[in-house]
Amino acid sequence: MVAKCEENHKVPVWEQEMSAGCAVMAMQMAAIAQGFNGIWRSGALTESAIVREAFECRPQDKIVGFLYLGTPQLKASTTISTPDPTPFVRYF
Repeated sequence: MVAKCEENHKVPVWEQEMSAGCAVMAMQMAAIAQGFNGIWRSGALTESAIVREAFECRPQDKIVGFLYLGTPQLKASTTISTPDPTPFVRYF
């Protein structure tokens, strides 16, 4: 997924990048709803000059990640444990 950012747009660049990230998440959730599964990866390839050239990225564009989709080999467990939120939540 590439955020094709415009510097002088009414939407700030950081929001344009976040919107691309939200689009990846929505595509992954849609795939999961259809019985597929996937993984979203970022890392060094998002900054690779070769990859940027292959995707025809301009200097201001940002590769936000790669969404790999496929058919899961194992069925996901439907049993979900509920962790104790106390270490993570503070009420005020």
